[in-house]
Amino acid sequence: WQRILRLKKPFAYDEIASREVAFYSSKLNTYGFPMDPRHTYVKLDWFTWAGAMGTDKDFLLVVDNIFRYANETVDRNPLTDLYYTDSGRQTFGGFI
Repeated sequence: WQRILRLKKPFAYDEIASREVAFYSSKLNTYGFPMDPRHTYVKLDWFTWAGAMGTDKDFLLVVDNIFRYANETVDRNPLTDLYYTDSGRQTFGGFI
């Protein structure tokens, strides 16, 4: 929201967002990056939001991983909200 509203405070958004996206990208698995270092799963909405924090290139990286997940995994649900980024397996059988 800080970038959209062109706010200069409370922090230097571009600097912090680029560092955060770089950190997430360093943890990238086959189908995305985990949202917590204790697990390998991700919530699809959080994953998309995290990609939107960065540049267009960062966002496309996220979208490419979602596209890969939707096309390469055997589950044919439209899209689950929570899945493992290393295997693409849905957590807990799908929606929770």
